[in-house]
Amino acid sequence: MITEQQYRKLMISYNTSGVVSDAAMKAAMHRTTAARYLKAQAGPSELKPPRHWITRPDPLEKLWLLAKPWLENAPELESKALFEHLLGTDPTLAPGHALRTRCISRKSASRGNISSSTGPTRTN
Repeated sequence: MITEQQYRKLMISYNTSGVVSDAAMKAAMHRTTAARYLKAQAGPSELKPPRHWITRPDPLEKLWLLAKPWLENAPELESKALFEHLLGTDPTLAPGHALRTRCISRKSASRGNISSSTGPTRTN
């Protein structure tokens, strides 16, 4: 896999010289890799397929189903406060190892116009 910067350098060098080997050398990649990207006429972010699998089951899925309406109605709610409120109503919603709030803020940001927070802060 190459970076976007390498791809831009490859395209500029190839359009200038027209020689795959020279362009690949200037972009710091192997000639066959350069040829593959030149043939595809697409950068690395376009060639990489999106990941569609889940590596493990989401331990906060039940909690998310309850949190989603709250966040849609009041996006200014802090994820940690909502998390603690929902756990106060039903402590069995999240297992002990899942007591983290970043999952809620990441999901809320990826599902629309709900602003994402930077996650919980650590106090000593």
